[in-house]
Parts: sequence; structure tokens; C-alpha cells
Amino acid sequence: MSVLFNRDLLLTVGALSIPLQMSDPLQPDKPQVSLHAAFSVNRTSNKDPNTASVTVYNLNPTNRALLKQGADMLATPKTAWNWPLLIEAGYVGNRMQIFSGDIRRVEVGKQAVDWVTTIEADDGGRAYVGARLNTYFGPGTTVRQILQAAADALGVGLGNSAAKFAAGNFRKGFVNFKKGVAVHGAASKILDKYVTSAGYAWSIQDGQLQVLGPNESLLDIAVVLTPTTGLIGTPSHGEKGAINAVSLLNGEIKPGRVIDIQCRSLTGRYRATAVTHSGDTQGSDWYSSFEAEEL
Repeated sequence: MSVLFNRDLLLTVGALSIPLQMSDPLQPDKPQVSLHAAFSVNRTSNKDPNTASVTVYNLNPTNRALLKQGADMLATPKTAWNWPLLIEAGYVGNRMQIFSGDIRRVEVGKQAVDWVTTIEADDGGRAYVGARLNTYFGPGTTVRQILQAAADALGVGLGNSAAKFAAGNFRKGFVNFKKGVAVHGAASKILDKYVTSAGYAWSIQDGQLQVLGPNESLLDIAVVLTPTTGLIGTPSHGEKGAINAVSLLNGEIKPGRVIDIQCRSLTGRYRATAVTHSGDTQGSDWYSSFEAEEL
């Protein structure tokens, strides 16, 4: 498949876009001089924040200065400044978002003859640590209202949890607090309390809550992986029917997504629980390594 060639990478740091395209869409067979960058994005279905790390070599002085200014803002005590990072990676004509979050650290320095810029970010990680709620909700308050308050405190959207916790969809038929309820503590712990008590697990994916039951998956169309669509080697078996597999970099592989694997040694449908997207614009690395559990 042609989409598996002609690598493409775009970083968006705040309002600053840094293209690292490796080929010209109009001349895909003609190599283009591009910046050297390497990245690793780790996404899981658990509640700990997803993370990303990017290293860019020899940015121009203007962009280095802008990133240094941003790093100084992050280092300012008690600053509430948010600095988003968006990573899109894939192939020319088929670049996909693989990470959206907030930068927590930037370092710019000289290594031998190269200027090296390192960026680290979390998906909701900054608010995950510090956000708190100290609120009394009156009689008739719904579970969804508490979830909305916790999500607002974390700075994330309700995502698919809005439908999960609509009236009638809450496990055991519980919908509201007839006598009201006082909510105190870390927003992440409050969210965990009410989501897990309903029998669900939650995570933050691209700035949105994602809530799934033990045997549930996202409603997106399954990602079909075969040796001709990117599957590399033979998946290995883990515990309780889980597998570990590697494909050419594919932004559609994300926690909660159904992966339909079809190869000589294994055929079946699995739900992705963790994925690491990694790449190097001047190296061989351009892969998605993932874990998945049998459906």
C-alpha cells in the first residue's frame, strides 16, 4: 500500500507549526531536505496520563528562541500557563494525530555540532496532579454533573462518557443523588471513584475522557492488520489471551480500538490496551508497537 511509504511528520507547539515532512506530496519520489526529529508516544487505557517525547535537531534560531521563552514560562513558579503539543505522523496524504497534550518540559542545548531541542508532554498530566474539587452538589444532582465538574477541573472534555452516564445508562440504575452530595479532593480521584464504582475504566485520550467497560471497545471501524497492510513479524502471546504486536506506524491504533489481525499464525479480533508510536525521520524506526486483549 502506498500510504505506508513517504513518511510525514508535523509538530504543532502552541501556535507554532514545525513541519518535518520527508517528501513533497507533488513529487513523492523526490526526497526533500528535512529536519532530523525522533519521537515516542506512549498511550494506554489506564488512568495515568499518556506521554510524548520529541527530540528535534538543529531548529533555526528563531524557533529555538520561541521554545526557550515557553520553557521559561513553564519554569515560573505557580504559573497556570498551558502550552499544547500536537503530533501528527504517518505518510504523505495519510498523516494522523497520534498525540495531543500539554508540554511539561523543554530543553534546548548544544551537543557537539548539533543544537538539540527536547520536548516532553502529557495528555492532561499537569491538571491530573493538581486539580481539586471542593463543592457541595444539591439534591437531585446527577452523576453526570459530578463527572462534568471533575472533567472541567482536569481541563478535559467528557468524550464518550457523556453518553455512558446519560440518564438510564449508569450501572445498577443509579442516576442522581436525592439528598445531594459533598465532593472534596483531587479531581482525578473523584472521577476514579464514580467511574470505577459504575464498573467502568477511564483514561484521557487526546484531551477527552474515554470510558469503557471490561468487554467494551470504541465504536470506530476495526483496524485490519495483515502482512500487506503493515503488520510486521508474528504477534507474540501474553497472559489471558493477550498479544503483543508491531506494525508500521499507524495512528489509527489507539487504546480501546478493535484490531482485526489476519496472518498465517493468528487470526482474530482484539482490543488495543496500550500502544507506543515511535519514529525517527532519519532512521529506520517508524513503528506502532501495541498490546491488545482478545475480545
